[in-house]
Parts: sequence; structure tokens; C-alpha cells
Amino acid sequence: MDCVLVQCLPQNELYDARYQSENLALGYLSSSLRKNGFTVAVLDAHLEELAPQQTVDAILRYQPMIVGFSSSAQDSISSTFEVAKLLRASGYQGHITIGGHFPTYEHQKFLEYISELDSVVRGEGELTIVEIVQRVREGRNLIGVKGVTCRDEANKIVANSDRELVEVLDTLPLPDRPTLHHLMSKNRRVSILASRGCYARCTFCSIQTFFNYRPRRVRKTENVVSEMKALYDQGVRKFKFVDDLFMDPSKKSQEWVKDLCYKLKEADMTDLNIWLQVRAVCVKEDIFKELLGVGLKKVFLGLESGHADTLKRYRKDITPEQNLEAVQVLKRVGVPEISIGMMIFEPDLTVQGIRDNIEFLKKIGSFDIRDVTGRFLPYAATPLTEQLLQENRIKRNSWYDIGSYDFLDPTVGLLFEMVNRYSDIARPSLKAVYQLDGLVRHLEARVQRHVSYYKEYSEIRRQVENYINEHGQLMLHLVQDTVEAADRENGEISLKQWYDVAERMFKDVEKTAYMLIAEIRELVTELELIDGSVDSIHIAEVKVLGTVINE
Repeated sequence: MDCVLVQCLPQNELYDARYQSENLALGYLSSSLRKNGFTVAVLDAHLEELAPQQTVDAILRYQPMIVGFSSSAQDSISSTFEVAKLLRASGYQGHITIGGHFPTYEHQKFLEYISELDSVVRGEGELTIVEIVQRVREGRNLIGVKGVTCRDEANKIVANSDRELVEVLDTLPLPDRPTLHHLMSKNRRVSILASRGCYARCTFCSIQTFFNYRPRRVRKTENVVSEMKALYDQGVRKFKFVDDLFMDPSKKSQEWVKDLCYKLKEADMTDLNIWLQVRAVCVKEDIFKELLGVGLKKVFLGLESGHADTLKRYRKDITPEQNLEAVQVLKRVGVPEISIGMMIFEPDLTVQGIRDNIEFLKKIGSFDIRDVTGRFLPYAATPLTEQLLQENRIKRNSWYDIGSYDFLDPTVGLLFEMVNRYSDIARPSLKAVYQLDGLVRHLEARVQRHVSYYKEYSEIRRQVENYINEHGQLMLHLVQDTVEAADRENGEISLKQWYDVAERMFKDVEKTAYMLIAEIRELVTELELIDGSVDSIHIAEVKVLGTVINE
């Protein structure tokens, strides 16, 4: 085997399985290698939920000449390091390379501190990985390969010149999808990419840095639809657009979306289940009516804050009122599910900023616990992180640690400390939320074969969505009460008293979650009995859960 491409499972106690999805980067790298005559395998340990040693064992079974890690997320980089170290400890002597956003920004440090690595791919990797495999196969070093940082014969780190971006995305071969069956068996969305890059200038984001501040590149609609049709013919209905930004506010972009919808209808694909993400300024009523006509089911809006000063510091180029209007438009046209992204806590936040965010979320009406507790994370290469580093405000345990910072307002710091503690207390009930999500997807897949049960499924789904919203509302009111108490007592509040309150509240909602879990499992078991494929453990779990609830 010439190359095995790997994504590792993040090591996170509160791993959010709701966002476990296909790694399209691995698919594009794989197809580029195959197009050039190389043998390649994809190992998505993230999707398959493989522990580090299991990942190593799976890699070694291929006996690859090269192992290529895709590791964009800074907060999961430690798991990749562990796999690389275990791989070398197991006797692997081949070439190990790594690529992704964070490796691109810190390519020198990767090779300085991780001796197990031989090279780092910077930026887009489809063309670079082909040249790496060719050079390694020929026994040549990587000096001169564009987009690569490596070591020379004297073990000195050399950063070769940057590789130009792929100007026309449609020239890339379509991504391999070795995990397609796995995704469909889990009733998950299949990823699709229509563009790369973003026009915006947000200070918390590093996408512009990654793409060298180049304009957004967009595929032709006919090619996107053709790719979707090939997947549709294999039974895929659930699609997730993984673009950094599905559309921009320009008239040209709006026309592109309308043309995409027209071509999807022309191809008789109107029963889709589509997920996409946009900025609030891109939300136009006519555009989203068109998208609903081809099966739009979920929209993610990165609102970030309901406080005007924070939005300015984030350089969002939008107001809280415009953010709110975008949500109202999506609700008005009937988008079934609206998810928002919020980073309420940021370095220069004031107590008034917290109050503004509380009122903003009340007006939004539906959200989850992350939208109340979210904060700006100082990821590498973002403008705001660079500013904080210059001001010597970031504290890190290591070079790859995301780090933390002190808030300018000590009262905000105290409130954030309390919110963190509230989040810890909420963990058991939050884990139940993730469990509910998985069960609802499993139930949805079963109901597709038993439409007579759709009414029961719809009612359960409504209860689950209400529970998730109530879970978030609980945290919101808890934070609001804490802020008011801090005002009354001039910041001298009893931490233990409030932590006890939080514990009682989240203990109660946890019981509600397990009641819902038992109800869903009971219906799943009933449908499995009809199919003749019942797993006896489901029945046992329902009985156990019932006992726990009754106690």
C-alpha cells in the first residue's frame, strides 16, 4: 500500500457525536492519489470511533509506505500526536506526514517538537500529497516540493515555497467515499463541497489565513448536482454542505443558489434533506423559499453575539438587530431546524454585554446550552488571537494548547468561572442530549420503512427538540439569576449556594432525558420486532432505564 490517510478520534470526555461526519478532505486526497496511479486507503478513526491503539493496529494492517494524518482541529491535535508516537513505538519506519489548518499555521513547531513526523503539508493538499508519495516512492527527499515543510539531510527544518491554490475546483477528481455505507447505516448526512473560502474578515476565524486571503472559489452548479445525483442513485438523501460559507451576499452568489435549486428539480431531486451554513447577512426570503423547495431541513447561522460591541470586536459587520431579523426570516419561511452559533464570552466583554446576550437569546427563543456558555477560543492564526498574543494576555500550557485569557472585567471572569462550573454540573444531562440525538436518528431510519409510525416519531422528535431547548433555557435563566445576584451583592456571591442550585436543577432535567430515552428505545424495539431484527439488549435497556426512572 502506498498511502493510508487517517483522521484520529478526538480525545474529549464530552465528545459531541452529533457533529460526527464524513471527512471530505480525506476523500479528495484519496481520489487525487488514485487518479495518479497510487494505491491508497482511508481510515477515518473519528467516524469509526477507534481509540489510538486501535487506530495504529488498523494502519499497520495496510503496511503503508506513507501515513498521512488530516488534523485541522487544534483541540484534537493531541490524539494525532499519540497515534504517531504509538505508530513509531510499534516499529513503523515509513514516512509520516500531516496536514490541515493548524499544521499549516504551526508547521515549523510540528517538526521541532514531534520527532515522529517527517513532513507537514501546508494549505490545500490534493496536488502536494501526490508529489510527496512520488518522491518517497523514488527514495528522494522533499526539498523543493511546494507547500511542504520537511527536514533536509542535515536534519535542518526547511519550509519550501507555498503551493498555489487550485484555481478551478472542478478540475479536482470527485472525492472517494469509502465511509459512505458507514454513514448511511448511521443515518448521517453525506458531505458535499460546493466552494472553498470566505469573503468575510472575522477576527475569530483563520479561514482567510489558510487560503492566503484569496477570493472564494465556487464550483459549477451542474457539477455539484451531478455529484449529488450519483449519490442520490445510491440511496443518499441527506446532504451536508461543508463549505466555509454556502453563499455570500452578492447577486452572483444568489443566482448561483437559484440555479442549483433549478438543476436539482430538473434532476428530480426534491426529496432531499439538506444542511448548510450561512452568515445572517446572506439570509433572503426568496432564496430560502427556493432551497426549501428542494429539501432544505437545517440551517446553521453563525451569529456569535447579541452585543453590539462584541460584534464590532469580532468584525462581523452586522448588528444584533440584523442577526435577529435573519432568524425571524428563516422561521417565517418555514425552515424546519435553525441552529445558531454563539460566542458570548470574549476577552473584553462587560457585564452589560452578558445582559445584552441574555435578552438577545430570549428573543431568538430556541437554542441549546452551548449558545449560553460559548466563548471565543484563541485558535492559532486568527486576528484576535494575534492581538491577544501581542498584548501578552494568552496563557498556554504548551505550544499546541488553545489556551485561555483573563477578562478585562473581573466580574465577567467570576461569572465565566461560575458558568464553567454550571457546565460541568450539566454534563450528565448533556451526554443524555447526545444520546437522544443518536436514538432519534436511529428511529428516523426505522420509521422510513414503517410510515404508519410517522406520527409517533414526529411527536417524540418534537419532545426531544423541546427538551434540548428547555435544557438551554435552564442554563440561560441560571446565568441571568447569577448576574442579578452579582449585581445585588457587589460580586460577593456564594459560589457553593449557586452550585447547589445548579446541581438540583440539572438533576431534575436529567431524569426527563432518561424518560425520553426509554420511550424512544421502546418504539425502536417495537419496529425491530416487526422487521425481525430486534436486538435483545434494547429490551433489557428499556427495563433498566424504567427501573432507574422509577427509583
